[in-house]
Amino acid sequence: MVNQHTFRNLLTVISTIMLPLSVITSFFGMNVPLPYHDSLIATMTISLFFSRISCGI
Repeated sequence: MVNQHTFRNLLTVISTIMLPLSVITSFFGMNVPLPYHDSLIATMTISLFFSRISCGI
């Protein structure tokens, strides 16, 4: 039987890996035009902003 501490650590690792992936796929998976979607700099800024949020910085 797995104790609760080990199980909680496993769930933490899984959620830490899945959170940035879900943010990235939801950002690029939208079927609506994004503001400034023609600008590479704006797209990179928004991507950096979302990645910093998902990392907790």
